[in-house]
Amino acid sequence: MENVNYIYEKEIRNTLRALVLRGFKNDLSFSILFSLTHDCHLLSEVFGSTSEIADAKN
Repeated sequence: MENVNYIYEKEIRNTLRALVLRGFKNDLSFSILFSLTHDCHLLSEVFGSTSEIADAKN
């Protein structure tokens, strides 16, 4: 994503990673965002390694 405010984008990525990798409690809006990220095949944008992507899909 090309974004002038990269800090906002980084915060979204960090929150999505925390949801998946650390069991972070989420609200409905982040569940929807994660579903859209998955459906649009953007998991590699959020999760760097192949093992993290596999965890995210699970």
